[in-house]
Amino acid sequence: MSTYASPANTYQWNDANGPISGANTSSYDASVSGTYSLTVTTPDGCTATSSGFAVSIVSMTPPTGLSTSNIQLTKATMNWSSVANAHHYDIRMRAQGSSTWTIEINNISALATSQQKSNLTSSTTYEWQIRSACSAGSSSVSAWSSTQTFTTLTPCTAPLNATTANIGLTSADLTWDAVSGAWGYRVRYKQTSQPWSAWVYDTVTTNTYSLTGLPNSTYYHWQVATMCESNGNNNSSFTSYNVFTTISCNMSLSTSQTNVVCNGGSDGSIDLSVSGGSGSYTYSWSNGATTQDLTSLSAGTYTVTVTDTWGCTASTSIVITESAPITYSNTQTICDGSSITVGSSTYTTSGTYTDILTSSAGCDSTVTTTLIVNNHTTSTSSHTACDSYTWNGTTYTSSGTYTWVGTNAAGCDSTATLNLTINNATTSSTSVTACDSYTWNGTTYTSSGTYT
Repeated sequence: MSTYASPANTYQWNDANGPISGANTSSYDASVSGTYSLTVTTPDGCTATSSGFAVSIVSMTPPTGLSTSNIQLTKATMNWSSVANAHHYDIRMRAQGSSTWTIEINNISALATSQQKSNLTSSTTYEWQIRSACSAGSSSVSAWSSTQTFTTLTPCTAPLNATTANIGLTSADLTWDAVSGAWGYRVRYKQTSQPWSAWVYDTVTTNTYSLTGLPNSTYYHWQVATMCESNGNNNSSFTSYNVFTTISCNMSLSTSQTNVVCNGGSDGSIDLSVSGGSGSYTYSWSNGATTQDLTSLSAGTYTVTVTDTWGCTASTSIVITESAPITYSNTQTICDGSSITVGSSTYTTSGTYTDILTSSAGCDSTVTTTLIVNNHTTSTSSHTACDSYTWNGTTYTSSGTYTWVGTNAAGCDSTATLNLTINNATTSSTSVTACDSYTWNGTTYTSSGTYT
């Protein structure tokens, strides 16, 4: 507790029992909760006593409810229950067996009840403690909490001897050696000609995986990784590529397409042609259609599998595109009393407005307008001057009310009103006859003359 200190004053701090012995400076450090006041005495003997104000001394306790979650290879999250009146929290950590605390996380927000620590070492047991503080710094802190421990995960190893077996027209079996202690395996595969985004992922708990429904005469590659935790926090790297080719059937597909004209429309189409197969064909499209060609399509990827009489299949994917949404955003600024018009809509107040217009291609065009309406401003001031006063470049010599109109920072009218009072200067003249000297307005004169 402190106040402005004048070295000329004397000070006395008081509590509920009266004056506090020795508390005679402008500041006082309270160690007990209670109501305090200050009496100040000036050199002239005038005294004033402040109104009482309550002081509560808070004793901090370490947080409870400690736990560690989301433990991964190199990071973990430490959790606790909040402490009343806490200003912040401090955490200290060390690898188990170390005699010193090597990691400090200080000044954690009082609103927090968890803290993640990264850049840890895998397969390592860590200890951590936490304390609370009721003010900045470390002068008012609790004791350290009980010690919590956790162990970061041990890295997984990738499987060995990945092999492709039983390769058929539309299927293949993927196998690899089981890894001791593994929870499961992450398998991914795709056609070698497809982009990286085409990987198909799956999770299994055995060391085999069967692929079915593959197109014939197609190159595939696949990889497998070990999962040591079911939540995927500790996976090995993927094995190197394992490549295989399904048995060939010689059936081929070709397509032509019409893309969607307007965004969100459904006027796309696909014309499919099949060659090289035998007998009749059946068609299975990803949208459920069984016809050879598709019409009335919206934008998207359409996949078809064609099967001939021999059971040979061929698949292809067609991407029907659409024009990008036509959007335009702009910001308009006007003064109050003005307006803007977008299409058939007129706006006079601040806000964000959306209008749907029609483009030259007949597609919807979305226009978003942010309108800012700035107000005219007015101000009134009063001033008293002697003889004359200059305001906004004009000099006034008489009292009155004057108005000036200009432009404010927003470009709108700004009207200023001045209430002016002009007081005229006064003069006086006095003649005095004195012997030897004369004192006037604090100055002594010894010779005759005219003085101002």
